[in-house]
Amino acid sequence: MAQKEHPTCWTIVNTVVNTAANVVIAVGVGWAVAQYYAGERTSRIDQTLRLLNLGPRSISYTPSDEEAHNNNLFHYFPDRFITPMNSVMSEQDAKALYDIGEDRDKHPDLLPKYITARDELNRVAALAFAYLHDLGDRQMLAESECVPMVRSATYFRALIDVFGKIYKGQQSWQVIPKAVEHMKVDFPEACKD
Repeated sequence: MAQKEHPTCWTIVNTVVNTAANVVIAVGVGWAVAQYYAGERTSRIDQTLRLLNLGPRSISYTPSDEEAHNNNLFHYFPDRFITPMNSVMSEQDAKALYDIGEDRDKHPDLLPKYITARDELNRVAALAFAYLHDLGDRQMLAESECVPMVRSATYFRALIDVFGKIYKGQQSWQVIPKAVEHMKVDFPEACKD
């Protein structure tokens, strides 16, 4: 009968050291992966928060400008704020606003109305694009913006369509209805008005 070989002290130490090294490497890789995903999540949240601060901004845009925009939105388009919304922009009004945008001198008294609608749809289009292309946390975007996006998409649908027809679907506002439909499916609770 053959005698069983017993490991030497060095073999045991070598095995323990190799096992410990493998454990340390595995823990290190696990920690690095966790940090990467935590950093990715933090970056997405930061990006989302920057998106939610979008508006018709310029370098000199201030909170009072945002308040003025909201006041103008309420002044020129009060039906957008009524719940339930029972009136939307007519196609005739949408075409008139398009005409103002084409020739600003034609109706200078209506220019602020056009600018207000344009600024609102530009703001919403930026959020819609970010939502559709997953450039921020989709749930945060939906929870904070779905109801206002639905309201703007519904109220200004004729204006979105007028621009869409003229520019053959290649105008930035065309993403708004698509994003709204996706939000309603993805996060129905966030979209209840």
